[in-house]
Amino acid sequence: AAARAQALTGEMANNDAWTAQRTALRMLSIALLKVRGSNVATPQDDALIHQWLVAVVNKDRKYYEHTKCGKNVCDMKDHRGLSVAVAATAVGIAANNSGLYEWGLKQYRDVIHNINSSGMSDYDTHGTYAMKSNIETAGHLVMIAELALANDENLYEYRNGTIHLLVRTVARGIVSPDTYRKAVREDQTMTLPLSWQIGWATAYNRRFPTPIIDSLLTQVGPNTDETWGGQL
Repeated sequence: AAARAQALTGEMANNDAWTAQRTALRMLSIALLKVRGSNVATPQDDALIHQWLVAVVNKDRKYYEHTKCGKNVCDMKDHRGLSVAVAATAVGIAANNSGLYEWGLKQYRDVIHNINSSGMSDYDTHGTYAMKSNIETAGHLVMIAELALANDENLYEYRNGTIHLLVRTVARGIVSPDTYRKAVREDQTMTLPLSWQIGWATAYNRRFPTPIIDSLLTQVGPNTDETWGGQL
């Protein structure tokens, strides 16, 4: 029904609207993969859904590729652009669209090169939301790495496994945000209770068991936030 109505394809009123739209897109794209091949939809409906989500992904790509990208700020290389890259990777797999899939993986590689020696994303580590933005970037990178690994490409090893440095820094930051506070010289804003902040790490921790992540996931329990597309 959403595909027939071309939902999410209209103009977004402001940045908050774009945020809500790309979050919905990411969740829908992951949900689509979960029912892929289940025959819950007809081939005609599948084709319609794929065509629709490809159009929404391309709309988001166009928007974020044309926003400001400079030395310190670049939407396409921070948590915002990566959210679109997750959807592009997932939709690319579901729709057999190699162009979208490869673009998503390229965004992963680009962002990995912006992870500094402290395990922080250069384009995300600004102001009171530095930790929150780094958490989102870590979650998005893990999701893309998982999708790539399911298609026989190990991005976890890319650039000597830089993603692991980011994940460990983020996990320590969730326990105590002092590292981010010192990096940006501002107190960090974080919503509670703990849920979405670590739900993305469920899949990561299965592959790379990490005591601090294991402890955080235990605190959250089995019902992690739906922000990342539901249970992994």
